[in-house]
Amino acid sequence: MSIKHIVAAAAVVLSGQAFAAVNVVNGSFEEPVIQSGFFQNLAGSFAGWSVTGDVDVVREFGGQGWAAQSGVQSLDLNGLNAGSISQSISGFDVGQQYQLSYWYNSTNTGGAKTSITFLGGTSEVAPIFDTVSTLNSGWLQRTVNFTALTNTVGLSFVSVTGGVSGMAIDSVTIAAVPEPHEWAMMLAGLGLVGFVAQRKRRQSGSLAAAA
Repeated sequence: MSIKHIVAAAAVVLSGQAFAAVNVVNGSFEEPVIQSGFFQNLAGSFAGWSVTGDVDVVREFGGQGWAAQSGVQSLDLNGLNAGSISQSISGFDVGQQYQLSYWYNSTNTGGAKTSITFLGGTSEVAPIFDTVSTLNSGWLQRTVNFTALTNTVGLSFVSVTGGVSGMAIDSVTIAAVPEPHEWAMMLAGLGLVGFVAQRKRRQSGSLAAAA
């Protein structure tokens, strides 16, 4: 195997160890697929999420709606009134730190605010509030670090303002955050790969000179 292949393989393995993702089902809200119009009201549940109140999955159509941050669809937490979505996510390692990442935006009817609440199983207890107050202000990213206290974590996004003025969300992901000793192992591993590559180059140069 060439040094190039060794380096590539090491990078893949190390990155996988450092940022192992926990699966958020339908985190970009690409299901259900909207066939016509630019929104569809959701009730009860949809593709991994439970719904309370009034939410819409949105697809930009004919100049209406707004472009998704990822893919072609996003979620509006206010259909005709406030709503919320939640999901129980499994596969966490107890005591491991994780990072939740998501994007949020005001809808085409102006801004409101939403809170994310961990329903249980994490080190976070207080809701985190995001606020937007302008028309389609552009996607903003929020990241939140937390420690898993159980193997299953509940996550919810909740609109706290009534009426049609709400917030859109998209691209919800969760990934493990490497501990300091994991970073040290990664750096040591990459250093070893670099040392082997340099040594091989020197040996090749010596043989060429001798010839």
